[in-house]
Amino acid sequence: MFGKEDSSVPGTVYMVDLDGSQRVQETNTHGANVILVPQPSDDPNDPLRWSTRKKLLQFWFLFLWAFMQGVITNWTGPVFSIWMEELPCTQMQLNIARALMLLFLCMGCLFLQPLALKLGRRMVYVCCTLVQIVVCIIGSQMNSIKVFYLMQILTGIAASPGDALVEISTTDVFFQHERASKLTWFILALYGGCDLGPVAAGYIVSNLSWRWCYWIQLIIFCCMLVLQILFMEDTTFSRIDEHDTASSEEPILVETALKNNYKVSEDDVEIDRPLRTFWQRRALWESEYGDHRPYLALLLRPFLLIGFPGIIWSGLVYGAQMFWLSLLAVTQSAFYSAPPYNFSEASVGLTNVGAFVGVLIGMFYGGPFVDYLTIKLTQRNNGVMEPEFRLWAMAIPTVFNAGGLLAYGLSIYYGAHWFVSVGIGPGSSRILDVLFWRYLLNILSG
Repeated sequence: MFGKEDSSVPGTVYMVDLDGSQRVQETNTHGANVILVPQPSDDPNDPLRWSTRKKLLQFWFLFLWAFMQGVITNWTGPVFSIWMEELPCTQMQLNIARALMLLFLCMGCLFLQPLALKLGRRMVYVCCTLVQIVVCIIGSQMNSIKVFYLMQILTGIAASPGDALVEISTTDVFFQHERASKLTWFILALYGGCDLGPVAAGYIVSNLSWRWCYWIQLIIFCCMLVLQILFMEDTTFSRIDEHDTASSEEPILVETALKNNYKVSEDDVEIDRPLRTFWQRRALWESEYGDHRPYLALLLRPFLLIGFPGIIWSGLVYGAQMFWLSLLAVTQSAFYSAPPYNFSEASVGLTNVGAFVGVLIGMFYGGPFVDYLTIKLTQRNNGVMEPEFRLWAMAIPTVFNAGGLLAYGLSIYYGAHWFVSVGIGPGSSRILDVLFWRYLLNILSG
């Protein structure tokens, strides 16, 4: 057992009960007595106490939502050459529009994240879906580059929860030892949307028109809005209040002793607060469990973390991956529609399939394998899990990532076979994406 100083290290938790002596709630995973982190409270509205079915329902709602945010932010690559003639505009103007979208995606994370903490995740998701519906309506009638600038700004703001809030929602309902596997599915959704959106757009443009890309997305977002209003529940929950059973002297080990295969449900606890009704759980904003600190304090709080090495490193890695994503989006039409490739719009869209294959590989490598590796390293470390255990798995993907950059740039420059730039290049870049998310969420959860 480590002392108070050790337990305060961000993300470091006592996660494996080696001898079964800890007075905590546990489950059996990979042959180990894994401590449930965080420990569920005695509140029946605690998302950690939801049934597995209910958790998975909310999970797949967010999966679809994140997928569509990936689609709407990245589908435009195959139609750049068409827009240059029809709007009309230049390649540089389209690149600027893309940059505006990424800029306001970043700004959206900054302003919407504290709003979600105060007023609830559900409100932010529903409002952002409404904004994307407006974007699709305007986009279907777009006739100038200035309108496209405005649309990209709105798209970036509304899609920003996909890069931040979705991951936090995962930590709301799943325990520490479950999160890597679940997070890989969200990475699949987000990057899968980014990679498969252009594939679908290429075929839609070839068989209908580019305006139908917006109409089809409009239909999907409208259906999603109805599902969100009727079935999506808020996962906002405060674990530090007068009802928390954890002792301030024991920040890691709390509550009563329960043995292997413990399952948490709403029926297992004594109810101190009433279970909310169907319509109470579907309120647009959260007033009871939201963060009661001032909005400005929550807005400024992320800036206090900028100087931490883990935050700096994660920001650099994520910035590099966003560079990769943006590079593909703004260059694929120019590179592949010209000699020596001379691809059609549909074929330009298909160049994103290689990146999606990389996402699939990264999903299985960065999810189940990394979860298994972390638990085994935790057992060797006397039951103490440290976020840095996940960094061991990054060595091989980092090499593939660098090789993918070289393969993409050099193969196009020298006119090599399209498979090199389509398959080896982007495909090698996606394996790394999920791992830094896991590390970052671990240290921030501390």
